[in-house]
Amino acid sequence: MRLLLSSAPDSLFRPGWFPEAASLVALGALVPLVAGRGALWAWIWAAAFAGAAFWLLARLFRRIQASASAVNAPIPAEPSREGASLADAVVPLWRRHASSVQEQTEEAITNLTHRFANMQKDLLEAVGHSSHEGQIHLQGVIAATRSDLSTLVAALREAQAQRADLLAKMGELSGFTEQLRQMSEEVTAIANQTNLLALNAAIEAAHAQEHGKGFAVVADEVRKLSDRSGTAGLQITEKIQWMDESLGHILQAVHDFDARDTELTARAEGTIREVVASFDAASGRMAASMSSLEAVNGQVQHDISEAIVSLQFQDRVGQIMMSLIRDMDKFEKANGQVLNGPQIADWLAELERTYTTSEQQRSHQGHAPATPQAGSEITFF
Repeated sequence: MRLLLSSAPDSLFRPGWFPEAASLVALGALVPLVAGRGALWAWIWAAAFAGAAFWLLARLFRRIQASASAVNAPIPAEPSREGASLADAVVPLWRRHASSVQEQTEEAITNLTHRFANMQKDLLEAVGHSSHEGQIHLQGVIAATRSDLSTLVAALREAQAQRADLLAKMGELSGFTEQLRQMSEEVTAIANQTNLLALNAAIEAAHAQEHGKGFAVVADEVRKLSDRSGTAGLQITEKIQWMDESLGHILQAVHDFDARDTELTARAEGTIREVVASFDAASGRMAASMSSLEAVNGQVQHDISEAIVSLQFQDRVGQIMMSLIRDMDKFEKANGQVLNGPQIADWLAELERTYTTSEQQRSHQGHAPATPQAGSEITFF
């Protein structure tokens, strides 16, 4: 079941990541299962856990916003004719990874959304039912949840290993630019030697006077070609230097992102352990019953509806990623062209016309994301 949001607050559409989401899964898995057995007293805990879920969501959005700022650090945007071979290798790699991010984000958020929707359904079905079996049942729920969370942690570690592999491959590209730099220096040296030979030939032609005129013309043309080769060698060196600096910026951003993600993964594991420990302790103390299930159910249902709204950002992420992939395709097809200033401006203007979100417009203009105000109505279809 897909959720269509109308007038949803833009501040709720910030991309999240798996560590805090793992804690939300813990809450989402435990609360509806306990309620599903009809334990009225368990809904006191449901209200508390719903509050904790929104606290974790707030942390989730702040952390991902910080990570996005680091990865989107500006780098030079100069086109490079000589770097076409590098672009042929890198641009498809970017496109595949961007597509992978889009697919993984949509899959993860869809799963979380369905989990919260199931929570809401279970709460509605639990109204009017009561039982004293909650404490016995809770222990089985904790055991099953612990297994699910262990699987999630393993998936987080696997994703971290994949990012490390990507970082290593980007490091190999840095060595490739060094080889290109050496080749450009060799071209410049050959041009200088050719120029010297042409000069000597011109001198010899002058000594030959009338008989050396034809040879002098050839020597002059060789000298001109040598000058052009030297100029091209210098331009190649400049372009390679630009590529090396750009790659350095990218590597630094990826290093920073990987370090932050490692820290977030460790915190997520700690949070999961704390959540499970809290439920273990709570299972030995829960003995009271709820006095007003309808009131608590209404509040929890409201909180879950807000949680579902906050998880519906994958459509906006998908639009942004699709625009990025299309522009990468365009760049890959045009990487053999030398673009001047007006052509670059036209390229950027055409890219801007493809934007469908306010975040893209603000990022294009170099502003921080806005936080507009709106309602939070949910439409199911």
